[in-house]
Amino acid sequence: MNKRHFLYFAMAFLIAGCTTDNKDDPNLSSLLPEISGWQLADSPITYTHDTLFDYINGNCELYFPYGFEKLLSTSYENSANSEQTLIIDIYDMGSSLGAFGVYSSMSHPDYNYGDTGCESILSQQQVRFWQDSYQVEINCPTPFDGAEKLMQDAAAALSENFPACKKPEHFSWLPQENMIPHSIKYIADGFLGLSDFPGGMEAVYSIDGKEARGFAIKCQNPDEAQNSLTRYRDSQKAFKGAELQDQGTYFSSFHKYSGHVWAGVEGNWLYGSIAKDQLEISEQVATTIKNNLLSLQNQ
Repeated sequence: MNKRHFLYFAMAFLIAGCTTDNKDDPNLSSLLPEISGWQLADSPITYTHDTLFDYINGNCELYFPYGFEKLLSTSYENSANSEQTLIIDIYDMGSSLGAFGVYSSMSHPDYNYGDTGCESILSQQQVRFWQDSYQVEINCPTPFDGAEKLMQDAAAALSENFPACKKPEHFSWLPQENMIPHSIKYIADGFLGLSDFPGGMEAVYSIDGKEARGFAIKCQNPDEAQNSLTRYRDSQKAFKGAELQDQGTYFSSFHKYSGHVWAGVEGNWLYGSIAKDQLEISEQVATTIKNNLLSLQNQ
């Protein structure tokens, strides 16, 4: 074998060894619903961390911080009209918190919601829901009469194949009082604008027509919580012209970029609130969150 043939053989071997197999995952495929009058158009395809880019391009970065494990994607077609298609994407996020996190990253209080799974978002061309460790997206690429009902029925049938909804304990961190419905989110990466912060929960609160964003992060211990507060305080202090009052276990600040911030520590938690209009609103929401966290510690 001459050098050229050897190099060609070695390269072919390496390419074959690096090729990722996107074969159907039988465990996820068993969850797919049967839809009366519809059939699978193609064999389901499983995407992993290495191949997800092939399917959704640059949006991979949205899923990875939340613990993405794999995606099963498949398409159905109307048995009587192959131009009518339905696409089901099942994202296995590894945990209910990860599934909710991805779902909530694409939610907004103004959307239309349903009760499929733990919660669902409904539109003319898509149904999105989360349940257990799964985040599901069901799409009709080309609208047709009855498409909305078909997607909702398919979502309901798929939901029945998942374990029952059980929300992660993170939901208990933020109080429901004055919370705007469907505004709660889990942020896994870059929370409060700091890339090395642990993930946290946030929600929007409305008091007397004024809004504030409340948040809570659970740290490993009180020392870590205090260190996180210090880093958050320093990030606000870094804004030119920021007005800041530091009280050790809590601080308040204002800057035209970040608004009115009130943040503090309670046990293992870093908590606080950010408001555009008034520091009093921010402090009121933060105090409500603190009292809620104290009640959790006493349980």
